[in-house]
Amino acid sequence: MTQPAPQPEYAQPQQAPIQHASHQQAPGQYPQRYVPHASMRPAADRPRKALAMVALALAVLVALMGPIQALITMALIRSGTAPSMIGMAGGVMGLVVGALSLGALGLGIGSVLRRERPRVLAGVAIGVGALGLVGLLSAGLQTLVFAF
Repeated sequence: MTQPAPQPEYAQPQQAPIQHASHQQAPGQYPQRYVPHASMRPAADRPRKALAMVALALAVLVALMGPIQALITMALIRSGTAPSMIGMAGGVMGLVVGALSLGALGLGIGSVLRRERPRVLAGVAIGVGALGLVGLLSAGLQTLVFAF
């Protein structure tokens, strides 16, 4: 009988504890801090645009006031309202447009002076606010010229 060939002895691999790269640190070092993704920055680091957004919202309201004023005037004429009341409603609507235009213009300029990032929004609000004031002043001058 022949003896079986000797089997080489294999060393059993030693399993080291699993360590993640973020947990490995040299003695005396502090652990690395978590840095969030750019879209998850704190509010202080995000570009501020509150004034520009409010100015743009007021500018949209200024733009919508033209059709609203026309619809209100047509409804008052159709219902047989006295002409003096129609004129008063037009004056109130003019005051509302003036206030909204001044608000859009002021907040837009304030946004640009604060150097908020989306300057396009502030620019649109400044343009629409200025246009609303020019339209209001031209309508007032037209009324003044034709009244005399």
